[in-house]
Amino acid sequence: MFKRKTKESIASLGFFEDLECRRMLSVSPLAHLKSAIESKVHHDSSTAPSSTTFSGLQTSDVAAYNELTSLATTDKTTIASTQTVYIRPINSTTTYYTVVLTPSTGTKITLTSDEDGNPVTPPTSSTTTFGAVTDTAATAELTALASALNLTAPASTTNVTVRTADGLTTYTVDLAPASGTGHDVRVTVDAAGNPAGNERIPFSALPSVVSAGLTTLASADSLTIAATQNVQVETSGGVTTYTVRLTSTGQSFEFTVDTTGAAATPSGGGDFGGFGGHGHRGFGGGGMC
Repeated sequence: MFKRKTKESIASLGFFEDLECRRMLSVSPLAHLKSAIESKVHHDSSTAPSSTTFSGLQTSDVAAYNELTSLATTDKTTIASTQTVYIRPINSTTTYYTVVLTPSTGTKITLTSDEDGNPVTPPTSSTTTFGAVTDTAATAELTALASALNLTAPASTTNVTVRTADGLTTYTVDLAPASGTGHDVRVTVDAAGNPAGNERIPFSALPSVVSAGLTTLASADSLTIAATQNVQVETSGGVTTYTVRLTSTGQSFEFTVDTTGAAATPSGGGDFGGFGGHGHRGFGGGGMC
């Protein structure tokens, strides 16, 4: 079961200099400090991208080394021992290894394998309209989220970005606030109708199985989750997780479940600052400095 609980004094986290951030115009020092603390918890993660040499990969992950060698042979090229290998942890169990080759002028070949030696197919992306989407679970959830977030419901002509990566197909729309003022909000769901991508939604907008899982974890610590509580949605490596952060006197709690409501390890990062997610326009603003 994934449950992170911390007890730290504010002074020990060394974030007082962040209070001078020029983006604080409408944010109280306490709220900004809380956001900085949460960001530190995320950025201290051991899942940051890194690199090694191809010869180093042979020592650390022979399965990935052999698969990249095989892929290069298929493309009638070779990988030098000094070639840079980019390492990208996808989640707690999956890591991608990528090499970028330029065997001749004007030609670039990108090869990727996971830690088990399985080739990784590059993501595909296309655009369609809401009316043309045949996954009814996805269209129903996009409409439900629009209502929950006070957004204009998608029309049949609304553009939808369809993306398939790591075996997961997602549908993304940009919707205007129902009030008619403010930035568009990006909303993403998968083909099964689960909120996905990298976004924040209120607890009340979660599928019942997901909210039930989070409630169970919180209840174990005698905590309750408000309907308006922000929930961080993260999709990485074909896996989507839902994380809620709660505070009590001197304590910080983080609870995470997957699409089935089972306790899980968070799929990726993201700093809390309001609905919308990292890199997306959404409610709340308050991105990190």
